This record gives sequence, structure tokens and C-alpha cells, in this order.
Amino acid sequence: MISVTLPGSSIDALWQSFANDLLALDVTRYLGVAFKGAEVTSVRRRILADALLHKNIRLSAVTEDKVTNGFATAMSWLGVDVGAFTLSELDRAIAHLDVPDDRIQRVKAELERLSRAY
Repeated sequence: MISVTLPGSSIDALWQSFANDLLALDVTRYLGVAFKGAEVTSVRRRILADALLHKNIRLSAVTEDKVTNGFATAMSWLGVDVGAFTLSELDRAIAHLDVPDDRIQRVKAELERLSRAY
């Protein structure tokens, strides 16, 4: 699973819907990229952590924002298998997820497509 989070507010129901998708789909790895930070409340961290823990989904959190980077630390305190990375460390973030070699270019292309919307 790949997500791109943009700056600004969101609603808890949207985070819950995303968590429900994580639970319903065959997801084992999650690359979450937050451009210029994201509003991640304790409720949203718990919603996401519960889904990730329930399915044992490994997370790579990628951001340049120091505050949002703290999100990864908080997720690890909740027991999530998470690594925190900057955008310049994207290759390390993908490696943390053990993405098969034949899918790495596809992951990068999809992230590029999603980031163009930003």
C-alpha cells in the first residue's frame, strides 16, 4: 500500500476508512509519504496502529517534517514495525519493506504518479 498525505486537516472518519481498507485488502507492507507534514492526532495514530498491528503490516514513514517524523516514533511505541525516513532515503524506506526487486520500479513510479497530484 502506498499513500501520500498532504498538509492540512483531515477527519478521523477518513483515517478510519483507510484503516478499514488496510484490514480488508491483502496488504503486508505500507509506504506512507507525508509531504510538508500532516496532522496526525493521537486518535488517528491509534486508528492506523490498530490496523497495522492487527495485520502485522510493516510501515515505512517518509517525510521531511520533524513533527510528522515523530509520528513514526509514536507508532513504534504502539508496537508497529515502522522505520522513519526522509525523501532522500526513499531507497532505504523501500528496502525496509522488503519489496521484491521486480516491484521496486513499480513502487517508485506509483509514488511519482501520486506525488504529481501534490
